[in-house]
Amino acid sequence: MDPTLTAADTHVSSVFFAVPFDAVWPRVTDPEAFPTLYPNRASAIERTGRGAFRATGPAGDEFTVYPHLDREFGIADVEVVDETGASEFSRSRLFPVGEGACVLVHLAVRRPRLLDDEWAAHRRGTDDDLRRAKVVIEDEFGDGRKG
Repeated sequence: MDPTLTAADTHVSSVFFAVPFDAVWPRVTDPEAFPTLYPNRASAIERTGRGAFRATGPAGDEFTVYPHLDREFGIADVEVVDETGASEFSRSRLFPVGEGACVLVHLAVRRPRLLDDEWAAHRRGTDDDLRRAKVVIEDEFGDGRKG
């Protein structure tokens, strides 16, 4: 672990879904849904092979996404490999809350050399994306598309 990281270099976001875990899980773990759910992270994504997806970010940057999932424990991690081959993990957990709800928790860790204003924008974008995912998934569930 990088000894220069501090608590200020982490950001925890969470969102409550008034939708059962079983309906939320397939949406938040499907990379092809990321442009709809998380537009601050991906504007386009397509499957490129077994377990790999090629994505384009909102600024035109390209990266490869590898999901690392464990439904039993609610692990919805994504490995992101940029054009230079640098890899980082996007770590999320989905927790059931009773029978009809769940909570998604996401941990962001500041990347090396990320400027303060870029880190602030990353945190805001993450929070905005989780709020958007909540609206989209709850609307879908309410419309009868129950996962």
